[in-house]
Amino acid sequence: MKLLLSNYKLSISYLISIIILSIIMSVLSLFNISYNLISILSVIINIIFVFVFSYLNSKNVNAQGYKSGLCSWAKIIIVLELLNIISLKFLEIHFETFIYYILLLVISISGGIVGKNNQKKLS
Repeated sequence: MKLLLSNYKLSISYLISIIILSIIMSVLSLFNISYNLISILSVIINIIFVFVFSYLNSKNVNAQGYKSGLCSWAKIIIVLELLNIISLKFLEIHFETFIYYILLLVISISGGIVGKNNQKKLS
């Protein structure tokens, strides 16, 4: 039960962080900051969020690091696709989006592996 509750908290915290990121990027766009800079900042911040989410999630489960990272990635993709549906984009997947999801997969698996290895050192 404790494990389920901690995963739920992590999922909610990731959703809240995406909303906060969207608000920050919207405010930055109001100040005539370059769209390319905003896109790059968004990707970098999202990569950091994904790594931290996978890192923390892998410390709370008994699966191997890459499996934990893969599960974290699946949760993240579900949240991102739900946000796409809410924003009326209806699952538009272009080549750039596919590459972005693969990048998130690599980062998520890396976070899961690092989190699992760090858990073993602390035990």
